[in-house]
Amino acid sequence: MDESFTVFPLCNTDLEEAYSIWDVTSSLAIGNTIDYLVVLQRYLERNPGLSFIARDKGTGRMVATLVGGTDGLYGTLRHAVVIPEYRGLGIMQKLIEQTLAGLRRYGVGEAALYVFSDNQLGLEYFLKSGWRKLEKVQVLVKTV
Repeated sequence: MDESFTVFPLCNTDLEEAYSIWDVTSSLAIGNTIDYLVVLQRYLERNPGLSFIARDKGTGRMVATLVGGTDGLYGTLRHAVVIPEYRGLGIMQKLIEQTLAGLRRYGVGEAALYVFSDNQLGLEYFLKSGWRKLEKVQVLVKTV
């Protein structure tokens, strides 16, 4: 099958473009930090080979993102976004495959994916894709 997109590692030079996608995507949390792009640069440096983007082969436009990382025990996937007109093409599946392969290389056997409870489209997609909901776990956050 000829895919209309190409997957690339997410690099520091891609962050502003990725941020513009995240900024207009509903139900996506941007960290409560002074300069999120600087924080993400450090995150990418600590987690090489785990974050990816997809670009339209014809236009070069960024159409999807996935930011992956690990603490050494578990993997985490954030900012899993495909812009609406590119959904249904298997793009997110490819990004997830790349991130999970990277986590396996790090020796990580399980990953968590953050999806807001009111993001019904995202929840349905990921549940159909083999992810499971953990009923006994609540995520707690605190501004530091």
